Amino acid sequence: MLVRQLRRFVSPPKCLELDSLSDIHECGLFIKSTGNRNPDDNIIYIIRQNGTGRGLFSIVSSTLCHLHLAERFGLIPVVDLRFVKTEYDDEQFMEIDRLKRQNPWDFFFEPVSSLSCESTFEDRTVLASSKGFPEGYPRKMLVSHVQELRDIAVKYIKIAPDLVEELEKTKQEILSGYHVLGVHFRGQEQKTMPFHPLSPTLAQMFSAIDLAISKYGFDRIFVASEDLDYVDAVLSRYRDKAITLPHFRTRSPVNAYRIMPRDKHKYLLGKEILFDAFILSACDGLVSSTSNVTEFARAYNNGKYKLDLVIDNGLNAANPKVARHFWSVKNFLPAKLGGFSDQAIQHFPDINSQ
Repeated sequence: MLVRQLRRFVSPPKCLELDSLSDIHECGLFIKSTGNRNPDDNIIYIIRQNGTGRGLFSIVSSTLCHLHLAERFGLIPVVDLRFVKTEYDDEQFMEIDRLKRQNPWDFFFEPVSSLSCESTFEDRTVLASSKGFPEGYPRKMLVSHVQELRDIAVKYIKIAPDLVEELEKTKQEILSGYHVLGVHFRGQEQKTMPFHPLSPTLAQMFSAIDLAISKYGFDRIFVASEDLDYVDAVLSRYRDKAITLPHFRTRSPVNAYRIMPRDKHKYLLGKEILFDAFILSACDGLVSSTSNVTEFARAYNNGKYKLDLVIDNGLNAANPKVARHFWSVKNFLPAKLGGFSDQAIQHFPDINSQ
């Protein structure tokens, strides 16, 4: 037992080793309500995702899998987050929203079909999704590893109409006239969460960015992270190249979702990471750790990056008590004793060559 634990500490399971999709059966769905179905009507599939403790792109990743499921079975998908708990249930925003939206999905994205959650489904068969990844899709789902899921992302995930102009203007300001390297690292609570990707160290981040610049001559770095320490470090080291957006960020151990420092804070947190993800997807290259944000960016980019580097330190321990200290201990130790090293920096796998 001790030897096995030591081996796992020295070499944690890698994030980029994708758990294969298993057969998907209709038993993964269940009927919510049944009307007198017209044989010519497609079944409605209500996609619901609980989101307490989940960021926007964690919800997006599992929603992509449900959309894939809907296509497989010929269902009409409707994403409805009104009656589940998410981190984006922002009553302040809903009170002043000129579009009078009540569904948090619609704050950020267009509906995924011609139907909306306000549509009348009388006399239609309606199925409701599970509130996480669907049956047959592993918990460690890397959506950019599956071409069908990449295609689903591009087809279905469209930014909400009231945000389009602002996003396009922001993208132009960041990207136009530059050869841009996108940089995104998850820090904060991810360092202590069980069975989550282990965050990179500053040394690993700098090594990966230096490698990218030396190899492809990027003349601008767009840095995105919820961790203020990470952002400040990149801006300081690459002060002649690095740029970021003026988003709200915190330093550990402050969790941005557990404080209310401004009006419409929950909505704005979602909007800010939304802009980051779409800009990262449009950069010329990417350096990152593994996260749902960069998984979406890679899926949406669909293999067009000139260079795509990922720091894969493996997964944290499953035991919460061990996970709380796992990253800190590895960060303290030298590489030869199980600490972090630049060997974790690798080219993101090209799924078209697999």
